[in-house]
Amino acid sequence: MGLVAKTLPGKIVAVASTSETMGQRAWFALHCLPRDPKGAPPSIRELERRHEISNMGLNRLIWDELKRPGLEVLSKAAAALNTTPEWLQFGRGDGPKASWPVPNRPAERPKRTAESIGTGAQAAFDREAKKLSKG
Repeated sequence: MGLVAKTLPGKIVAVASTSETMGQRAWFALHCLPRDPKGAPPSIRELERRHEISNMGLNRLIWDELKRPGLEVLSKAAAALNTTPEWLQFGRGDGPKASWPVPNRPAERPKRTAESIGTGAQAAFDREAKKLSKG
């Protein structure tokens, strides 16, 4: 992901260059949003819910699986990521500014595995599997 350092009075911030894909710009904008107390950006699913974006819509946009979103989806995604539809789609205009390091987007979407699910989901899965094996 191409980043350009710009100096503002008193600090240096990273801003995304305009050569990335829409998904890479969405990733950058996601990581520019305010962080939770543990330092993590908001969850993608929470942003989808809050801005009434279809399930996995923003996620698919971030991973370049949604190449040509309609105006409504693009507008909602831009609002969720606190940027403009024009910057999100084309990289034109002022994009978001990061106050902390933005990780590079992995080349591929991380695969969900049994090791990556939470302990509550694992316990529920184990209970259901046990029921099925008895009956």
